[in-house]
Amino acid sequence: MKIIALEPSRLAQKTNETIPDDPKIITCSLDNTIRLWDSIKMETMNVLFAPEHSEIGCMTFLIKSCLVATGHEDGSIRLWNLDISSSVLLKSPKYQHTNSISCIIGVIEQGDEYLVAGSYDGTISIWDVNPPVGKDGSGNQSSTIKPQYSHCIDNTKQCELLDCYEGAEVLSIHFYEDEAKGKHNGYLVVGGNSKEI
Repeated sequence: MKIIALEPSRLAQKTNETIPDDPKIITCSLDNTIRLWDSIKMETMNVLFAPEHSEIGCMTFLIKSCLVATGHEDGSIRLWNLDISSSVLLKSPKYQHTNSISCIIGVIEQGDEYLVAGSYDGTISIWDVNPPVGKDGSGNQSSTIKPQYSHCIDNTKQCELLDCYEGAEVLSIHFYEDEAKGKHNGYLVVGGNSKEI
C-alpha cells in the first residue's frame, strides 16, 4: 500500500503556480484500487480500479502533469488521470519490463518531467511525460500528454568503466540534484539486492 499527500501549498512551490484546492490524499492498495480522499472530511472522492490481472506494486504522483503513475506486478506502467477517472498503459515497441515494477518516481529536470521506473528484471525505464510542442512551430504545448519512452538503463550488465556492480534487481530509485556542479545536473541513485548503491 502507498499513500501520497497532495498539499496545494507545497505543489505550488514546485510548479510556481497557484493551486486553488484543498489538500488531498491518494492511496493504492492490494485490492487494486486507487482512491482519492478529501483530507478534511476523510471521505473517498473517487475510486479507480486497476486491471485484475495486474496487481499494483508502487505509485507516485507526477507534479507537473497532475497524473498518478503506478507500477504493476506484470511489468506494466499506467498513468491515471483522477479528474476524468481514466488510465493509459505505457507501451513502447523498443522496450518492455519482463518482471514486476518495484519502484517508480517522477523527476523534474530542466523544466521537463520524466517518469522513472525500476524493476526486478534489473532495468530502469525512463519516460518523457511532457506535453508535445505544437507542430506549427509556435512552441505552444498541447493539452494532451502522450508519454514517450526515452531510454533504458540496464543494471544486469556490469559497468566496464567503473567495474562497480554486478546485475541486480532494482529495489529503490532516488533522483539527486547536484547543485554544486551547476544548475540542472542530477543523478539517479539506485539500490538493489546486490547491497550496493
